[in-house]
Amino acid sequence: MTGAAAIEVAGLPVAVARPEGGAYRFVAVRFEVWDLDGAVFTSPEAARLAAAGLVAAAGGPGPVARRSGGHPMAAAGGEGHGLPHPRPH
Repeated sequence: MTGAAAIEVAGLPVAVARPEGGAYRFVAVRFEVWDLDGAVFTSPEAARLAAAGLVAAAGGPGPVARRSGGHPMAAAGGEGHGLPHPRPH
């Protein structure tokens, strides 16, 4: 058995298959495959096939947030956490 494996569907990472007791536990990182989070598979390929089925049922992968710089909340349309800056400018 090898180490953890990234699970990709349509070129996007959707989960990690983590080795656990001779099998692989699915750790979801995208909403399209959330229903598989915690499921156990015999191989990373079996996990990828299950993930691909859910992504296809969802109509394909959703959009990926991209940051153009600045505060990480800018990608979500926010201005940040709303707290004052700890040091005056």
